Amino acid sequence: MKKPEVIFVHSSLRRGGAEVLRQSIVGELAERGVRFRICLLGKPGDIGFELKRQGYQIDCLGISGSIADPLGILKLSRYLKQHQPLIVQSSQFVTNVKSVVAAKISKIPVVITEEHGLYQWKRWSHKILDRLIVSQATAAISCSVAVQKFACSMMRVSDGHVRVIHNCAGPEFMNLPVHNREATLRHLLRRNSSFCVGIVASLRHEKRHSDLLEVWKQLHHQRLIPEDSALLIIGDGPLRNSLDQQAASLPGVHFLGEHSSVSEIMSCLDLFVLPSNSEGFGIAIVEAMHSGVPVIASQVGGIPEVIRHGKNGYLFTPRSHSELSAAITKIWEHPNLGKKLASQAFQDAQRLFTPQRYVTQLLELYQELFRVNKTVPPASWKVAPPELRISSLLGASA
Repeated sequence: MKKPEVIFVHSSLRRGGAEVLRQSIVGELAERGVRFRICLLGKPGDIGFELKRQGYQIDCLGISGSIADPLGILKLSRYLKQHQPLIVQSSQFVTNVKSVVAAKISKIPVVITEEHGLYQWKRWSHKILDRLIVSQATAAISCSVAVQKFACSMMRVSDGHVRVIHNCAGPEFMNLPVHNREATLRHLLRRNSSFCVGIVASLRHEKRHSDLLEVWKQLHHQRLIPEDSALLIIGDGPLRNSLDQQAASLPGVHFLGEHSSVSEIMSCLDLFVLPSNSEGFGIAIVEAMHSGVPVIASQVGGIPEVIRHGKNGYLFTPRSHSELSAAITKIWEHPNLGKKLASQAFQDAQRLFTPQRYVTQLLELYQELFRVNKTVPPASWKVAPPELRISSLLGASA
């Protein structure tokens, strides 16, 4: 078997932003002729098992999730020396730490993906270590300009060290089939709904589900939306119990948990809402755009790089219940406006947030690293069409 040109390192492939992104681009990488393996420090997770069934090379090393794990780093280093890839790429804090050290030992260029959460959870010791790791990585990728600026400021590195590559929706959101909305809603809710609002996000404080539930309560109390309106909450997390309690007396709220067919649910929505107070990018927003669903999202982090207020969606001030309530009401009362916003959002998503566009920019970054390291890029990689190259995209989005 030929050696892999790229090895992607993850702690696991449970369903999450970095993991879903990896799943989204593997098919495009394979089509471009890139040979790669996925190395998991821990267990496969549901996405890992799915990719294995599809025939991708998945290796599990059984390394602990602790930062202080020199034996784990040594094991990863031996794995990299065994396979000798041209590039190592990792995602998320602990995995980045281990991958950078192991790649340095193995003398292999390493690209890391910077954290999307803008430091919400990190302790001072983590931040110091993060600065060291980012500076020692060959290059870093951020999902938005907002994350890039924040990272460069906090890490004290140049803008050129952190490349912006906006995330993309997965292949299942490209050329979506037509779903029977009524049948899907009856299957999910045991009833139909004249106005269906949804959110796809981990049940964590920064996603502000509690704000959306409070606004939902006001909308019903003031009779600003129909009685049969439904709020679909897709995702799971540590706040599930408290959010359940908050929603217990509210009409039409449905917790669907983790779901294997988010694209089918998205196609049933009349509106997608993301009220986060911290968001590096917001991949679910792009999924909604591909699904032809109007979007309302908080004006924070990288979201304004995706949603242009009044053009392809609505932005509101984080934690402003009045602004969020007014925006939801407007979409309900003016369905043609919602359709207009969704139509423009769909066009933007099809142009800017696809696996083809993401992989093009990723391979351009790799090729820059090859030139810097005086390495010849693999001849088997397919060249991207001109319309997908970085220079074209920057001009189109200006």
